[in-house]
Order: sequence, then C-alpha cells, then structure tokens
Amino acid sequence: MSNQDIPDIVKLIHDFNCTDPDEMYFSVLADRVRYFKETPEGQAEIFKMFDDARKEAADARAIKIARSLLNTTFSVEQIAEICALSVEEVQKIKGGEQSNE
Repeated sequence: MSNQDIPDIVKLIHDFNCTDPDEMYFSVLADRVRYFKETPEGQAEIFKMFDDARKEAADARAIKIARSLLNTTFSVEQIAEICALSVEEVQKIKGGEQSNE
C-alpha cells in the first residue's frame, strides 16, 4: 500500500504514536516533535510543563488530604503544617472556597 492509499486518519494515528519525527507523515507534527526533542528550548518547555503538572498534582493531593483531616480533631494550623499549605489555604478549604481535586 502506498502512502497515498493510506487514509489521513490512519496517518494521524500513526504520527501520534510515533516518537521519530523522520518517520511521521505530517510535517507540522514532525516539526513540533523535532523542536521538543532536539532543541534546548523545546526540552526546557517540556521539562517546565512536566514540572508544572507535577506541582499541580501535588497541590491537589495536599488539598484532598487537608479536606480529609478537617473531619478530625486536627486544628487548621496543624493541617496546614502537615499538608505544607498556608493557614489561609486550609481556612479556604474549610469554608468550601477551594474546589481542586
């Protein structure tokens, strides 16, 4: 089967699963992958995105734990210390103003 006979959707699925930009059908995707994989600027962007996502997940987990601890005898100050949150953040969670999960 020649490249012309392959439906575009199949090519797109291939490109999304491909890690080598030289093997991609769509040049726009190949260029972006090449940028992120092969340039210092692109690599820095990716690392920042992963770091931001990690921090966001850690914050969401701390908030979830703080919510659970609010149903115990721990004080707001103790919960803040345990969860590495500010007292103000825990008070907002207690007041229902924080909805991250």
